[in-house]
Amino acid sequence: MTPASYLEFVTSRAAVSRERSAMQAENRRIGRILHKTSTSSWDRDQLGALGVVVTARSCRILPYIAETEVANMIATGIKAHELRDENNLFWASVPMAREALAGLVNGRDRNIQCRTEYEYEKYHGESLGRVWAAVDRLEHGQWDDGGGGDGDIGVDTEEGYTQQQPRDDEVNQDCSRDFGSDLELDGSDPDSSQRLAATNHARTPRRARVPSTPPSLPLPTKRSRRSVNLPPGMVPFDESTRIDGSSPTAVRAALTSSSPGSNWTPREEARRDPNSPEDLTLDLMSSVLRHILRHVPSRPDYRYGGFGSAPVDFDPRKLFLCPDILGRVAFASIDDGGLWIRPLSRRDSHARVAVLETKRAMAAVVDGRPVFSDEWLAQIVGESLAARLTKNAWIGPASSVFVIVGARYFMRYLQIDITDGYLDSLERCVAADDETERAMGDDHVIPVACTPWFDLRNADNCVRVVQNISGIVQVAWIVAQGG
Repeated sequence: MTPASYLEFVTSRAAVSRERSAMQAENRRIGRILHKTSTSSWDRDQLGALGVVVTARSCRILPYIAETEVANMIATGIKAHELRDENNLFWASVPMAREALAGLVNGRDRNIQCRTEYEYEKYHGESLGRVWAAVDRLEHGQWDDGGGGDGDIGVDTEEGYTQQQPRDDEVNQDCSRDFGSDLELDGSDPDSSQRLAATNHARTPRRARVPSTPPSLPLPTKRSRRSVNLPPGMVPFDESTRIDGSSPTAVRAALTSSSPGSNWTPREEARRDPNSPEDLTLDLMSSVLRHILRHVPSRPDYRYGGFGSAPVDFDPRKLFLCPDILGRVAFASIDDGGLWIRPLSRRDSHARVAVLETKRAMAAVVDGRPVFSDEWLAQIVGESLAARLTKNAWIGPASSVFVIVGARYFMRYLQIDITDGYLDSLERCVAADDETERAMGDDHVIPVACTPWFDLRNADNCVRVVQNISGIVQVAWIVAQGG
């Protein structure tokens, strides 16, 4: 029997122990599972070895934000009806910000037919126009009827890319411990490439972490598409499934018009389109993040009688990291960009306060709900762990990494909790080359919390998107002030 999705199944320490027991029975060690790997190739094995436990799967606002008083106050203060109210006191001092965010929540004007990005900008403004143009490109791509067969995991692949689109694996480059210059991972011109070469030092200098002979690591590449046996009750994502007795036609129309509460997932959302690669998802996510960051309130600024500007900026550069643990275990990771605070980042370092990870589509549905694949979850956990292990790569909350996930026009947030105690336990485990619970210790667990998927075409969902970004911005500002 095929095991259930890790995100749905491993929700307790007992479940984590079962995952580890399977590895112990095969005499598999954590060092061997992680060493000389790329996080883009991680799967359930790495999740079990690292002790990932899912603590929440459908929180509307990430737990760290909800538990931070000021961040939660500002985030939950953003409501759809207040954004639409020109006389609302909360937004009285920043009417332009209110209008811009209300435009995102209200959605596109269906009575206006726009065919180009410039037309969208003309009717919706430059910032919001780019968002709706990006959505339009994803909605009206030319679908490849031959792709997306039954049982395929909807993760990225080089198949379907045109010759004009360079692939990551076309560049033959080793992962070295000497990162003196930027890494041209996409094969583009050095002047246009914005790949970041990260210094491979750990979070603290108390131990030597650089091996005498640096191991050669594989470059993070797009995961190859593979066929799997789906669990009972699961159907391929590109099959239309009726939900709650609603007709496909009615519910599909409701979702397209951004009606609140719609949970219909059309079959097209997972079909592979050579003209709709991951780049289009990344374009939409970056446009949405830039629009929100430009207008979202970050903190009360009483000197000006209102809200100050957000100190957080979107960074399109992909952060490439090669951390090692005690010189014995090394792995590579690369994200799709993130959020950062420029004043706190060194000139050669773009430290994250949130990580961005995108895919071109989702994988499958169970009873009408999208499934988060083990491979994608493992990749996200790996990128978060790499950020915590690498000096000056993460400057957000000390024990929690925020991850923004995008697939087409769907977005969700994850909170990966990696404490200093966990990192100490991981080092002891690697040093002892031991996979036992005793060596790992009680701290050797990575709690993961996530929101549901938010559809950027849905009004209520857009409010949740703005709330979480606002919370991340506020938390980042508190951390920046030493709070």
